[in-house]
Amino acid sequence: MDRAGRAVESIDSNNPREPEERNQSERGLNEKGRKKTGEGIRSSEGIQNDGDLNGRWRNGNREGKEDWKRIDLNCHSVHSKDSSLTIANLLKTAPVGGLDGIAISDHDSISGHYDFLRNSSDLIRIPGCEVSSIEGHILAVGIEEIPGSDLHYLDTIDAITDLGGVAIFSHPFRVGHAVGTEELETASATLFEGINGRSLRSHNQKAVATGKRLGRKMTGGSDAHSVREVGRAWTEFPPWVNDLDDVLKALRKGEVSYGGRGLPISGLVRSRIVGTWRWFWYNVGLRPKIGQKHDN
Repeated sequence: MDRAGRAVESIDSNNPREPEERNQSERGLNEKGRKKTGEGIRSSEGIQNDGDLNGRWRNGNREGKEDWKRIDLNCHSVHSKDSSLTIANLLKTAPVGGLDGIAISDHDSISGHYDFLRNSSDLIRIPGCEVSSIEGHILAVGIEEIPGSDLHYLDTIDAITDLGGVAIFSHPFRVGHAVGTEELETASATLFEGINGRSLRSHNQKAVATGKRLGRKMTGGSDAHSVREVGRAWTEFPPWVNDLDDVLKALRKGEVSYGGRGLPISGLVRSRIVGTWRWFWYNVGLRPKIGQKHDN
């Protein structure tokens, strides 16, 4: 709760409050004690700011969890029709923003996997895609084949599991392309995003409340479609996680937590306008349709 008694979205399910004696520059404050440019993140667990790194989101206070790995499990590259984020910029941006790993999650496509996996990087790199089920989007983490789209959500989850991946419901309660309470309750063994960086804060708050009510583990992902959005939300993994196999193991065991924040209504409107423009730019042929040969 903030000072006015209003509910504030948590940026991390486990992080302690940031100590007052922490250096102000680390908290993103200027010499007058005010926040730098950018709204930042306030919660009972501390402050995270977006006033530097060219608008990218620093991943907040790690006190007590310095060895935990922060991985953004939901990033879209230019291999998604509505994204301007190149593979090279994704790999460059993630460590600067404080991430230890990233997952690629292009819409019903694995065409970006070749460039994503062949580039040299110290990041934990996780192949995958975001699958369109009839009921809503589902992240397929750790797969290198397309499990098929436009299936019933339970069939989609089974297909992802059969390919050796982990299924995660994307951005629950978002209007369009998202599951709701019924699906979350029915697929009781399936993870879902508690925090999605491009969802309304109210939708994230509803997802977190639902997860707590159901006693479920949740993840976080930025849903980035541009450089500025990478790392806006993330999933925390225990220190023993060092590669793809460890990531999948931790997800299956539920040894994860989430962090980040969503959008105010004004931010959501802007992201939808920009996304529509990118889609039009792609489909009228002004932008080459790259990488399709790797889909097979």
